[in-house]
Amino acid sequence: MGNEWDLNELRGKVVMIVNVASKCSYVKQYSSLEEIYLRYKSQDFVIIGCPCNQFAGQEPAPEAEIYNYCTIHWSVTFPLTSKLEVNGINEAPLYKWMKETMPGIFGLKRVKWNFEVH
Repeated sequence: MGNEWDLNELRGKVVMIVNVASKCSYVKQYSSLEEIYLRYKSQDFVIIGCPCNQFAGQEPAPEAEIYNYCTIHWSVTFPLTSKLEVNGINEAPLYKWMKETMPGIFGLKRVKWNFEVH
């Protein structure tokens, strides 16, 4: 969290990217995501959590607090990015690319809510 990340490290791996929010009613999904991550990480599988405050302001904390919350309350060991936007003019380039190359159901090119998997 907070450092540049060379995405070449992910080459050849299966990657699940999830926008996350600590105040969302779906927050218990952290536990399931961690379970999946631990089960498959030895098989070149990675989950990346992307904290986002765009949906009902459900990720308002600073990045250090988000990291502490995830690791202490949910025992998260999968990587977390810095807080980012997944829609709109300030959306992260990674999300822009994902939505263009892999649109959702009915060709939608927007993230609809927290804990949406890409």
